[in-house]
Amino acid sequence: GCVVSPIDRDIEITMNHLLNVSFKEKIKMLTAEGPDLGVFRGVLCGTNIDAILEGENIKKIMGYVRETLPGIYSALVDERDRYMANSLSRLKETHPGKKIVAVVGAAHVEGISRYLREIDGGREVDLMPLRRIYPLSFIHGFLFLFIVLLAYVLMKFSSVTRKFI
Repeated sequence: GCVVSPIDRDIEITMNHLLNVSFKEKIKMLTAEGPDLGVFRGVLCGTNIDAILEGENIKKIMGYVRETLPGIYSALVDERDRYMANSLSRLKETHPGKKIVAVVGAAHVEGISRYLREIDGGREVDLMPLRRIYPLSFIHGFLFLFIVLLAYVLMKFSSVTRKFI
């Protein structure tokens, strides 16, 4: 008897926004260094997947990404937080008095909650920039895909070689 409603933005739009982040920032993402990256690297390499679920680690990782990779943070987290908060707000309006359960990634809980409070306080969410598809050159998309695949292969190679050392 429950109504199921996907609240997240279409993955194609999210990928489009991610691909339109500056090339410099994408390279910075793949070569990032810093004191707060220990947990982040452990999660990416598959050595400490449970650690990301700890609230303090999520805050550290999200804070690091927000400060050092603002375009990537915006495309992957903040824009989607606003979109999902708006979707939840619309669900509350169309189903008054009903309980709504939202299943979202741990990195989105704080942002969605903040945007829901703002919407409840009367702030309007402009969905146009959140739904916009930006033009993308083939070369830009191909280079990004190549870099991501290369980074994945290098991480796997690194984890395999560590086992033998």
